Amino acid sequence: MTKGRIKNILKICVFILLVNLPFLSATQIIGMNVFLDSFESPEKYVYFQADEQHIEGIKNDNDYYVLQRTSHPEFTLNEGDTILYSNGNDIVACNKIYSISCIGTFKKYHVTNVDDSLIDYPVYDYQIIGKVVSIVDNNLWNVISIKLWDVSIHNLNVHALFAS
Repeated sequence: MTKGRIKNILKICVFILLVNLPFLSATQIIGMNVFLDSFESPEKYVYFQADEQHIEGIKNDNDYYVLQRTSHPEFTLNEGDTILYSNGNDIVACNKIYSISCIGTFKKYHVTNVDDSLIDYPVYDYQIIGKVVSIVDNNLWNVISIKLWDVSIHNLNVHALFAS
């Protein structure tokens, strides 16, 4: 091989790596399962920055939160999950599930607030907006990766690729 050909191959490899680096970072940030599932069901995932939404119970307002909506077919909640819910006073809150109890077919989720003290009122299924699947630190690279992921799931989804 000639020197020029090796240089061209190296340039192509670097280009491919740079193009895929945000996606590799996104899989590291949100997890491989969520990353792949989001391309099949882009409307089931959303991200938001806490300081833009005025949400109670958020520890760091600058972080980004990736949320799996309750409309997801495999949506389940377990103890220890962090949920986003409406507390009935038109205030949205984000807290961790401490315990789950059932009364007939109604589930009650008992949640803890930021300092891990139990909140007095239970949360019901109809109040829950979604489950936080990932909390992303607010730094330049993570923000670029998350925003590129969001744009790509809505514009490059799997169904669009195979539909034509």
